[in-house]
Amino acid sequence: MIAADFTWAQAATYYYADSTNGVKDTEALFAKFGLMRLQTTISETEVEAMSNRKLEKPADFKGLTFRGAGYSPLILQEPEFGASGVILATADVYTSLQTKVIDACEVGNAFSNYGSGYHEVTKFWSFPGIHQLCQTSSTIINMDMWKKLPEDLQWIFRTSGAYYNLRSWAFNHLESAKIIPILQDKLGVTVYRESPELQALWRQVAWRIADSFAAKLPEFKAMWDSHKALMTVLGPYEELQTVTYAK
Repeated sequence: MIAADFTWAQAATYYYADSTNGVKDTEALFAKFGLMRLQTTISETEVEAMSNRKLEKPADFKGLTFRGAGYSPLILQEPEFGASGVILATADVYTSLQTKVIDACEVGNAFSNYGSGYHEVTKFWSFPGIHQLCQTSSTIINMDMWKKLPEDLQWIFRTSGAYYNLRSWAFNHLESAKIIPILQDKLGVTVYRESPELQALWRQVAWRIADSFAAKLPEFKAMWDSHKALMTVLGPYEELQTVTYAK
């Protein structure tokens, strides 16, 4: 998942409408390894950072040891942020926060993070999860077995995946919304939004890194170009549709 510009709706459009060949590119990549990939889950927007102090501006990340899953450590170790980005197994995150092996982290959405108890070892949670506005997961099937299935069963698998995509996002979205007031009012967690400037910097650095990958990896370039083409269509429309509520 490319950081900093991807919502669940965009992921669904990317996969099912496939106006920019994203599905074909992905399936072709997995096919090289004898695998069929079916997208079967979309997770809710993640918490951007969990820490014991506010991370409101780029300078606040300087010197931090920040746990991420893949892309965010690459972003945060760039000069604009100056953190030590590390990849750490999810099972080790709680203890690492508790013992101060790491200073801050991103793991999952608000509901799943609450279930993992991270509110016990961090007191500041920031939003939106610009590093990963959604996460898509998949079911991997042996290609030989997939090809043996009749077309009607293949379509059932694809349709079931589409259903569970929406169901998984809706569940996590609602449960995360319900847990926020509990975190704030009962558990003492400070929930806050990152500034537009910080969000813009995340995007700028994320796209720069992706462009550098694309210059070296042809298959990545195909998917990255496909994603940018999709954003050209969807980005302005989603911004137009964003509702602003009076306070």
